[in-house]
Amino acid sequence: MWRAVILGCILVCAWRAAQASSYSEFNAGIAAHNRGDWDETIKDDDAALAAPDLLPGFRVPAHIDRGDAYAAKQQWSPAEADYAAVLQAKPENLEARILRAAVFREEKRYDAAIADFTQVIKIRPTLPMGYEGRAITYDEQGNLDAAIADYTTVIGFEPREPAFYVLRGSAWRRKGGFDMAIADQSKALELDGSLSRALFERAEAYMDKGDYDSAVSDSAQGVRLKPADLDGRMELGRAQWSAGQFSDAETTFAQLVTARPAFAYTAIWHALALAAEGKDYAQSFAGETASADKTKWPAPIVQLYLGQSTPAAVLAAAADPDAEKNKEQLCEANFYGGEWQLQHGQEAAARPMLAAAQQSCPLEFIERDAASAELARLGRRH
Repeated sequence: MWRAVILGCILVCAWRAAQASSYSEFNAGIAAHNRGDWDETIKDDDAALAAPDLLPGFRVPAHIDRGDAYAAKQQWSPAEADYAAVLQAKPENLEARILRAAVFREEKRYDAAIADFTQVIKIRPTLPMGYEGRAITYDEQGNLDAAIADYTTVIGFEPREPAFYVLRGSAWRRKGGFDMAIADQSKALELDGSLSRALFERAEAYMDKGDYDSAVSDSAQGVRLKPADLDGRMELGRAQWSAGQFSDAETTFAQLVTARPAFAYTAIWHALALAAEGKDYAQSFAGETASADKTKWPAPIVQLYLGQSTPAAVLAAAADPDAEKNKEQLCEANFYGGEWQLQHGQEAAARPMLAAAQQSCPLEFIERDAASAELARLGRRH
């Protein structure tokens, strides 16, 4: 898609074919590339590039096509090598530099990707593609300020393109700028009211602000637009639960359990909805988690809700030498452990666990918002 945007693949491929009529392997490689036959592309371009009489002008597209084929097969090192060969011969080739940057991003070599995208911007400062790629890379790297700045530049180039409002809004939400996030998603929906992602993103921002009714409304609309989006349905169920619409949440999670029988979190949330309605979930939960992986997280939480463990044991199991994983698992251990304590009439034990989840869960984790919703409900009882 990027190549089509930058150079116009139809024109490029037609030019190649016209210039290479005497090179059978080269032509065959172009044809294989155009029909998405990656193994044949590699084989044909191997032969073409091995030919001593292949002109330099044809070596560049052969390397790029073969790099594309390797990238499509997720063979990142040879793809990078092909794009590097082009850049060694032609350092200002934007196509190869953008494609290599994309490979670096796939490998999570973010600094290398940013360097390539920055070079694209230096070579062609009026080309949005360099800013787009760098913004997404900054975003994935977690440098949200830099991502927002580049998304803003892209929006300046393309103010009628809703996708970049969605992306910038998502970055604002994860940075904690919830009002800015809502404004960006609202602008995206003004430009294209069919964008379910904008609705789900805005719903999450509303959840972060504690406006659970608005979150339910947006999530429900998103599900109507994209009924096959199971993540969106999960979003709806959690919004319903946070808003205190437990019967609706139960229905939503029951449907998801059928659609995702091995996904433990769906069964856990179904149990939370049932418990909130005062219903016994023991038998249904055992059946719903029968096929869940018992060897990895969140297996300790499943064991807790099966009555085979304790909140203290779950907290102990959540500890991990990887700092990020440790934070995430402790977040979930505190939230789901706190909910279990409430189910068993232990509000005094539940409150500090829920408060820990509210304060220390990563900003993008739904358990953070859910803990806030539960603590608000507890506050209204007293």
